[in-house]
Order: sequence, then structure tokens, then C-alpha cells
Amino acid sequence: MSKVIKRKPDFRKIQTNRTYTIPEAAKAIDVTTGTIYNWIRRGLPVLEGRGLTLIQGAVFKKWLADKWAKRKQPCKPSEIFCFGCQKPAIPKPGSVSLIARNDKIIRICAKCSVCATNMNRTASRAKLEEIRFNFGELEVQELHLNGYSFPNAKSTSCRVGSHGREI
Repeated sequence: MSKVIKRKPDFRKIQTNRTYTIPEAAKAIDVTTGTIYNWIRRGLPVLEGRGLTLIQGAVFKKWLADKWAKRKQPCKPSEIFCFGCQKPAIPKPGSVSLIARNDKIIRICAKCSVCATNMNRTASRAKLEEIRFNFGELEVQELHLNGYSFPNAKSTSCRVGSHGREI
């Protein structure tokens, strides 16, 4: 079984009181040395001397944390992140619906007012009044599979096997 490659390295594995060589830094956070060299070209501070490039652990950890913090785009209470526009957007009026996932969590579904892409946001039922204040008076729809005769909700037709029996 192959190892799953993470998109975001876990910078918590970096020890702040240690100095890393490039291969050691790559091994510490499970990335390639090429990734570390790319980060150096993009501004990762290093200590150079006598043919050896070193990276201070505290500086490395802070640089990675800042790099990933820049990517975050927090949504206002009345916004949902749109993956079509790649930014927080206000939903199209009348397109918002609330769907209960379980006793504590609801999903806010809407269409983007700019590009009409489906948008989703997860919220706590405890914040239901705040959600209704921001998105209007909405009823929570319970998620259920009533009306389906088969356990698989995607399949509503009966399949027949090679021996003529239903499968």
C-alpha cells in the first residue's frame, strides 16, 4: 500500500530549538528536497556557510505557518465560500436551504450570486438563530431516505444477475 501524500505539510513536527539541513528538513515534514529548495527561492530564510545550507527550526516553523495563514479567506457570517469564484460570496436570494446532518450539525446550501455555483457551509445547530438572522427565516430540512426501496440511494432500479435473479 502506498503512502498518502498530504497537500499541506505538518509544520508542528519541526523542533524550534534545532537547526536542519535541507534533507533533514524535508524528512521532518515528509516533503521532497525539491520542495524545500522551491521554498528557499520563495523566501525561506537560511543560514549559508562552507557549502552547507542550514535552516533554523523556529524560523522555518514560523515561515510555514505564515505561508499557510496567507491562504485563508475567512467568511463573514452572511457569506459562504464559493469554489467557482475562489472567494467568499453572498448567496443568491431565495437559494439558501438548511439541511440537518445529525442532531448537532446542519449544512447551509446555496447558489453563488456571481457565478451560480453550488456552495456549502457547515454550522452548528446551536448557531441556528444567528444563521436565520443572516440568511433569512429558513426551516431545517431533515435528511432522510424515505421513498427509496433500495439501501443504495444512488440506485433506484433493480439489477438482474447472469442467472436471472435480482442482485
